[in-house]
Amino acid sequence: MLKKEQKTYQLFNNYCVRTPLFPISFQNNFRIISDKELKGVVLNPVFREALYLASPELFNQIVKWEKGKIKANKKIEKLQFAILKYLIRISARCTPFGLFASCGVGEFGLETTIQLNKKQNYKRATRFDTTFLNQLFQELLKNKIIRENVLFYSNTSIYKIGEHYRYVEYSLEKKRRSYSLEGLVYSEYLETILKEAKNGKTVLELSNLLVDDEITKEEAIGFIEDLIDNQILVSELEITVTGEDYFKSLITRIQQIPEASTIQKQLSNLQQQLHHLDLKIGNQTDDYKEIIFNAKSLVPDLDIKYLFQTDTFTSFKSNTLNKDIKKQLKKAFILFNKMTLPTANKNIEQFKRDFLKRFKQSEVSLNLALDTETGIGYGDKREDSNNLLEGLVSIGNNKRYKHVIWTDVDTILQKKLVNVTQNRAYTISLTEKDFKELPTSWHDLPETLSSIIEIYKIKNKETIFIKNIGGASATYLLGRFGQCNKEISETIHKIAKVEETINSDKILAEIIHLPEARTGNILQRPSFREYEIPYLGKSSVLPEYQISIEDILVSVKNDTIILRSKKLDKEILPRLGNAHNYSGNPFTYLSIFV
Repeated sequence: MLKKEQKTYQLFNNYCVRTPLFPISFQNNFRIISDKELKGVVLNPVFREALYLASPELFNQIVKWEKGKIKANKKIEKLQFAILKYLIRISARCTPFGLFASCGVGEFGLETTIQLNKKQNYKRATRFDTTFLNQLFQELLKNKIIRENVLFYSNTSIYKIGEHYRYVEYSLEKKRRSYSLEGLVYSEYLETILKEAKNGKTVLELSNLLVDDEITKEEAIGFIEDLIDNQILVSELEITVTGEDYFKSLITRIQQIPEASTIQKQLSNLQQQLHHLDLKIGNQTDDYKEIIFNAKSLVPDLDIKYLFQTDTFTSFKSNTLNKDIKKQLKKAFILFNKMTLPTANKNIEQFKRDFLKRFKQSEVSLNLALDTETGIGYGDKREDSNNLLEGLVSIGNNKRYKHVIWTDVDTILQKKLVNVTQNRAYTISLTEKDFKELPTSWHDLPETLSSIIEIYKIKNKETIFIKNIGGASATYLLGRFGQCNKEISETIHKIAKVEETINSDKILAEIIHLPEARTGNILQRPSFREYEIPYLGKSSVLPEYQISIEDILVSVKNDTIILRSKKLDKEILPRLGNAHNYSGNPFTYLSIFV
């Protein structure tokens, strides 16, 4: 859904359909199922492969059960219950996940006709899980030849305050990243290295910058290695989340190092084996065992449950929705707009108050503003904490609500509620007529939105159920599927183009951030914006189109946070084109942007 003018929206002509891989009738055939019948279901090659990809551990238990090696009734019942849950998942839930559900693009037309082709016509895309890829590039860097030939760059989070540099470093705790803000004293040597590393340099090239009458080559190399070990410098082999498939790019880069030809052949062989898997749906588990064996030759301690990531794409005989549905959706959108008050993010509101109190109308470096010591920070801040008080429950007269705001919408709903109560009814019906006197308000909404809807055909009449409408961009639900599907990628680019046209005087920049290795599975997406903001993540666009954190200025004007690029002298509108719940974990300054 896109904003055409200041006060009107219209729907794009394309939409994305999500479907479970099997029809609902598949599970209905097994409402009462015997042990023998359940084993027969598991023999279905498509369901069997889907189970294996979802949980190799569960699959191994199923094999033991099939061979009669599991005797305890409780263990068998628990196993059967798990199988039944996956059976429901593959035939009743349409959220894409491995081989359990798929998606594809359709368009509005004269009538609703959605017909699926046979499963063997579906397309699938299997790639390596980013957990494995993260381990892989770190193992490759241990190879002396590769380490000497790859380029190293300045950490994208580093910035200078006074006579110190600060940057974000992560450590692994139980295979999860734990972040900390680190600092180091300024020196001319360090400034030189960070400046030169912005465009990428090898260890030898960087160390040569330091060699003089007082510093030997060995000392210089040792200094550069220390910077790498402390993540002040990061390699070009870091995982990308936008642009071309990372594994293919990795193979291309290693191919450019003639002395690493053996490793390049191992990587290319793995790529060919992945391609072989995607030739059909319903592969045997033996097809995976050889890939696992070859992958372990590169990453000995890999976990096979974090090795494969698969997306499935539907093949349609026809895929159109009646264009009248667009009219109904637009009417519903206007109705929801009238019913919904503008919402505020408490962290954003607190940031604006703190900023105006500290910096007033000034425009300051974003790094300075977000620094917890020299600036105001962002989000939950614990300034005067006392560890003696930690864990104690606050006792007091806490009110459930500090303020109650009664609106015209509440009055309408109250009258409806009183009416159904008096008439002992169980349903409240809301129509356009009920809200015709209320105004619409569009100023707080983004250029494009997305919505998840369900369409039912009841007595030959199409009924729409709208689950939600929202998001900072219509790209966020589609992003993760665009890298492997041409039609979805084209739809994403179309949305991005509209957003850029509406904001022709501003810069729309995609946030590039990889907080956890495994979240890369949902963060992977095509590069569909001209500019990117890398932060603890590797950008895929040319350096001149990368906006560093140091380049961003922030101010608060007319109760709005304004971000501006010093280099380009334009306002920046950061966007996140995927469904990453950035507030769920998080060490990230960039949550302020979205």
